[in-house]
Amino acid sequence: LEGNLGVGAIPLLSGMLESDQEPAGFWTAAMNNVWRDNVAVTGSDGWYFQLPGTPISHSIDVYKDTICPVGDRIGEWSRNRCHHTTGTCIRVYLTWKPTKDPCNELSGENPQILFNTTCWGVGNNCFSALKMGSIHNHHMTAIEGFGGPDWTAIKFHRTDSFSGGKWPTDYVGIPHIKDSVFVGILPENEQAFTSEKWKGVSIEMVQDEQFIIADSTWMNYRRVPIFMDCAACWAKPKWRGGAFTYRFSGLNFINSTKRIFVHKKGIFWDIDGTLTGTPDSYTTWADKHNLNITACKVTEGAANVTISDMWSPLPLKFFHSSGGVDMTDSIFHILQGDALIHSRRDYAFITCTTPVRKFEIAYPEPESVYLRQMNITNLDTGLTHVYEFEDKEIFGWSFPVVANSRIEVRPNLPGLDLSEAAIRYAFSDLLALKEADALRAASIPEPEWFQLVVASWSKWNHYKLTYPDYEMVGTRRGPLAAAAAKSSAKLKPYLTDPTQLATSPSTLQSMTHGMIDEEHWAVVFKFPLPSDALSWNQEPLCARFEARRCADEGCTLGLGDEIPDNWTNPISWSDFFASDLGLEDDIGDVVRVRRLATAWDGLSLSIPADTWVVFDVSEPVALKNLTIFGKLSFDDSADRTLEA
Repeated sequence: LEGNLGVGAIPLLSGMLESDQEPAGFWTAAMNNVWRDNVAVTGSDGWYFQLPGTPISHSIDVYKDTICPVGDRIGEWSRNRCHHTTGTCIRVYLTWKPTKDPCNELSGENPQILFNTTCWGVGNNCFSALKMGSIHNHHMTAIEGFGGPDWTAIKFHRTDSFSGGKWPTDYVGIPHIKDSVFVGILPENEQAFTSEKWKGVSIEMVQDEQFIIADSTWMNYRRVPIFMDCAACWAKPKWRGGAFTYRFSGLNFINSTKRIFVHKKGIFWDIDGTLTGTPDSYTTWADKHNLNITACKVTEGAANVTISDMWSPLPLKFFHSSGGVDMTDSIFHILQGDALIHSRRDYAFITCTTPVRKFEIAYPEPESVYLRQMNITNLDTGLTHVYEFEDKEIFGWSFPVVANSRIEVRPNLPGLDLSEAAIRYAFSDLLALKEADALRAASIPEPEWFQLVVASWSKWNHYKLTYPDYEMVGTRRGPLAAAAAKSSAKLKPYLTDPTQLATSPSTLQSMTHGMIDEEHWAVVFKFPLPSDALSWNQEPLCARFEARRCADEGCTLGLGDEIPDNWTNPISWSDFFASDLGLEDDIGDVVRVRRLATAWDGLSLSIPADTWVVFDVSEPVALKNLTIFGKLSFDDSADRTLEA
């Protein structure tokens, strides 16, 4: 399709499908076409890509296993333009995730580059996608878009992992926005147009890793924020865990003050200093546990001052009331009024020359910690930040941490302990890239370490550390990798002497762990990895911990001084636990046992220290958990099934 002109596409009939109420100049359900030198003018969207998994018509079911538009390549895209459409120029609805084999979403990324798109005066976005794969916009020109962001996508998407989460696209090193120019207001219109902020943001970045912007210019955006880290954060159901790392290089800003809008814990990696002025630096919110002046510069956004002493009071804050416009001169956009996401950080941001990494605590136990806040305390400064529970992506807490630091975590409720959870330090692809860059340069990668301390109110004997955690592997690498990790996971031995954990954690190997005292357990993450570590594909910096009250050989904790060394009077399971359920009446053994087997499902039961219980139930019993202080044996006259 070359040299075509689509003008004023409008709906003609009432009662049309929802997607037909805003018709596009060009609509397709098949990507694999050539689009060259076409123009869409006025009307709604310019290009509307609505890509099914397989052809929709029943008459062509013969192609359902060989034609898969949602995973297909584009033949060519170059020099296409949109002028003053009311909607979006390129609208991907809902998903485009090109793979090497379009019908096999596990066959690997197939990067697609859209060249030389021009958008002038569009009412919404120049490019928009809800879920996308390796899609890249190069040589894009966006001029005077007064509606939504110039570029937006909610998240990368390949497929579902076994747990229902999504994992990022593979790193292919191609910037998603490159060699592009974005003009907020044309120079000839500057005097007539006086607004300082006319839309929320220019680039609304994906809620995911691996996003790259390079060699591009923003001109005359005044106080419109340029980069925001959380697409669709206006809708809580679409929130993910956050703390994703975005990469920037070769940027240029002209009459555009507000470069960074941290909305959801985003980490802005400025590779060459063109974003923040500090090369190879990491910028994010100034969460209290990350206020480490030796590694980070703290900027108070409202007053636009650099704080040289973390203990000094922050400057007097003011709240602007100009309809969302941040009139300060810092590069950081802060929300007006008493907005929680910025007021909780005292309107301050950190820029660190030491890496800032994502840390995750996921799939926690006991259930009483679900939806609870988590206290994160820097052990060197004593400063604490409180994080909210995230129920998307990892089901737990994710937050940025500065490398080479020690933090302590504890649920934000006195008496409540976090006794079990999966943990992971850093997005592994970033450390793998760091390792590969050092190898190419024939040098040793800059080391980094991190220590996690779990504080508890209870006293524990030790913690089990299972390495790696198969659920963490699954959410990043997929179901096959998760199954392999589950079958090959091992227990990491714990230190019996806690001295180094308490005094010099940076000298220990990665995944070294142990008890500092009965109420504090610590584990160390370290890069580069030791020679016997797992490969990057096996997520070597993740594990699952579980607090244990007894030593591995067992204990008599809490049983009192008189503990029987033998039991002479056994009682059947069905008799001992029947009275608790009100089924002790004489209704016949067979009927009673069947009723009990069902009634016990999901319960938590306990056998006292002075009791010997013989499991005699013929039907399978599935408990939530069983605590044995006494003795349990099985009636071996038949097969028995007891799960807990």
